[in-house]
Amino acid sequence: MPSSSKTQRHHISRKELKQPDEFMVFASEVQDFVARHIQKVALGAAVLAVLAASGFAVYHYQQVRTARAAQLFYAGFHALDGKQYSQAEAIFSQLAAQRSHSEIGRLANLYLGLTYLKAGKLAQARDKLVNYADQGTISSFRQLALLNLGVVYEQMGNLSGAQQAYSAAANLSGPAAVDARLAQARVLAAQGKRQAAIGAYDAFLASSPEPSQRQQAVAGLAQLGAQAPAPFPPQPFPSAP
Repeated sequence: MPSSSKTQRHHISRKELKQPDEFMVFASEVQDFVARHIQKVALGAAVLAVLAASGFAVYHYQQVRTARAAQLFYAGFHALDGKQYSQAEAIFSQLAAQRSHSEIGRLANLYLGLTYLKAGKLAQARDKLVNYADQGTISSFRQLALLNLGVVYEQMGNLSGAQQAYSAAANLSGPAAVDARLAQARVLAAQGKRQAAIGAYDAFLASSPEPSQRQQAVAGLAQLGAQAPAPFPPQPFPSAP
């Protein structure tokens, strides 16, 4: 016997009828919000685009400035190496003034000091080398400044200043430390501090310097009436078992 079923009718309440209206109102509010703020959003995007373009322009400008500064520095170095001291002085002075707050500007000051030293302008060389020794941030270049400052002081007859500069250079890590230690011994001898100079030369020779530097130390000891310690004999290679 077939079963009969009654059709279930659902009566929509006033509350349910109201829901689509609320959704449509919400959608309409979103559209209004977007319409009201689309100009602000567009302006914000435009501002970001301008900022990005400006940032790239600044970066590109800095890169161009750095490349030009590097070319100018190379030109100054080439002039210094070619003993064209007036030209090197003009280039390094210009670069130091234009890039005074950058490392390449500080390096230009250092090489301006070296140029003055080569040209015999000792007082100007001293001032530039002292400046870089105090303010430079690269240890090996600070060591170079101090080593050449010692040379300036020696030529000016300021042996005490030379000793201090060489000592400071020798205490820094870098390729000029060996030359600074040898210069220290030489200045001690020039000051008449014989025993201190002999001790400095002996300590220098014990560090196994290069042959040319060893010869200088041996000659320095000979001038003091002292004999250089015998070098360590080379150690034979161990024989195979």
